[in-house]
Amino acid sequence: MTEKIHGSAPISAQWTVEPVEPRSPEAAAVLRLYLAEMISRYYGRPTDDAEIDRHLADGHGSDDLSPPTGLLLLARRGGEAVGCVGLRRLDARTVELTTHVRPPRCAR
Repeated sequence: MTEKIHGSAPISAQWTVEPVEPRSPEAAAVLRLYLAEMISRYYGRPTDDAEIDRHLADGHGSDDLSPPTGLLLLARRGGEAVGCVGLRRLDARTVELTTHVRPPRCAR
């Protein structure tokens, strides 16, 4: 099945979403992109791998996105990781939900 949204290029129905370990290579790559976006938004400037590494070393990792404290869902389109959803338990009644979708590439 293929559909179009608002005159855009066809969107393949080959989307999958599944739980993954945050330290898996595919999940770690998407989480780095998410962290880069958050750093850039917060500081209003681009970031680099060294700064992302420093943030991860300072405890801004995602180990708590594994049961029982959380869950990480990885979204793939056509087998390629394109985004994630993180669920993090904050307390007995509150769960934080965070989403990240990688910007589309212009050339396909």
